[in-house]
Amino acid sequence: MVIVLIAARYKRLMEWINNRKYEGINGIYIIKIVGPKVFLYIATNLDFETIVDTLKNSIKAQGGLAYVYEFYTIYHEKIDYNAYISAKVKDTMRYFNTKQKDLSNQELEDFLKSNNIKGKD
Repeated sequence: MVIVLIAARYKRLMEWINNRKYEGINGIYIIKIVGPKVFLYIATNLDFETIVDTLKNSIKAQGGLAYVYEFYTIYHEKIDYNAYISAKVKDTMRYFNTKQKDLSNQELEDFLKSNNIKGKD
């Protein structure tokens, strides 16, 4: 599963995220970093909410209460800032139908191949 961490101090947050093992998460990989956006591949069968709760609890436990950050999913190769909107509505939105993509399927496929990661979780 691909999630996006957006944070000004993402380096510190990534240190906290990567220094622990998580039940149900086999690996956390950085696909790419664009400004304050960190595109992560999470090798797991857990759902987005469970992953985010797990990572946020880990960050809080390590002193990250004052940090401002958020996690997002990807929809049609774009960061989904509007998770509350239905897929039917998103499919009509110009933002999700532009040619410019935040993380293309080809980029993800190339990343998985180059890192010998099997399939999309």
